[in-house]
Amino acid sequence: MRKIAAATICFVLVTMTSAAFAQENASIGKLGKVNLALKLDYINFTDEYFSDTDDAGLYIGIEGYAAITDNLYLGGEIGRAANVEIFGDDIDFLPVELNAKYVNELGSHFFLDFGGGLSLNRASITVEGDWYDDNGYWTWDNVDLGDEWLFGGQVFTDLIFKIKWFSIGLNGKYKLTADYPDADTNFSNYSLGMTVGFNF
Repeated sequence: MRKIAAATICFVLVTMTSAAFAQENASIGKLGKVNLALKLDYINFTDEYFSDTDDAGLYIGIEGYAAITDNLYLGGEIGRAANVEIFGDDIDFLPVELNAKYVNELGSHFFLDFGGGLSLNRASITVEGDWYDDNGYWTWDNVDLGDEWLFGGQVFTDLIFKIKWFSIGLNGKYKLTADYPDADTNFSNYSLGMTVGFNF
């Protein structure tokens, strides 16, 4: 819990510092001085460990960016993903990201951005299946392999339609993570979805 709080505080501090810098440079920013967005994505974990079960799921995230130059933004994202499998492994995934992105204007109201960054990702797996307990007796049980913080990196792109202070768009991201120590796997994934944003 302390690590989650620390990661959230770091995310907020980076966003606030960037926003303060943007306020001092009021004329910059193709997507506004500060832009905030809510993301709703399909997420799929790509490691072979997850290939035999339906381990795709839903990701909900909040991102915040502030303009450093007219095209360059610094900020981050925090969110949570969980698979929707009823029978099988139960996955919980919480990324905290620090990112930079470059914004290019395609035409009237349309923008394309791309970027990347580093992340800390809290991951856990609860495995459902056949097990032998300490006395050698077979049992059917859920085994929680525990929470781990995994270092990672990501690249992403967004296609955005913006009118004044409101924007809507499509996003795609690919993330690599370090190995999860107790399951011979990692939580590398890709996500695709939509973004609803506010620009100030």
